[in-house]
Amino acid sequence: MSRESQIQLLERLTQSDLQNGGPSWQSLIPPETNRLALIREALSLRQGNHRAIGLQLAAGLADDDKKELFPDFMQLARAAHGPIGFVRAWIASLPRAWVLERIDPHVEAILRDEEYDDYWMMLELLEHIAPDKAAKLAKRARAHKNPEIRELGELAQERLAGRRMDVVAP
Repeated sequence: MSRESQIQLLERLTQSDLQNGGPSWQSLIPPETNRLALIREALSLRQGNHRAIGLQLAAGLADDDKKELFPDFMQLARAAHGPIGFVRAWIASLPRAWVLERIDPHVEAILRDEEYDDYWMMLELLEHIAPDKAAKLAKRARAHKNPEIRELGELAQERLAGRRMDVVAP
């Protein structure tokens, strides 16, 4: 299916979703459609309704298909004003060991530009799914040349220390 055809299908799905108020649009997807490609296209579009359709489609995938979309969801995890709760839960729904084996290169690629929002979002994601990795990133952030990123690292370390105290304290 061409990109143009995917976008046209997403338009029909969005209109159906808005008109019918629910996932009745799933029946509009032709059986021969590559759902992963359609979801990738929907997630890459900046229009909220298309992205919402992609998220709804992704929610029902089997783990093997979810694994294919992991890089796409890691990119969504950096969007401070996006559907961050859904994205974090979606990533956390994957087998933990599988995620932990693969997450580091994605985090490093996201942090390559040394942006405040990227550090913020990656620290929060890692705090939820891999506190040990979050602690390492917080330490790295504390040594950053940007004082705002250093503060993020300090705050993350405080949250992580508080979490440990909650576990240890009676």
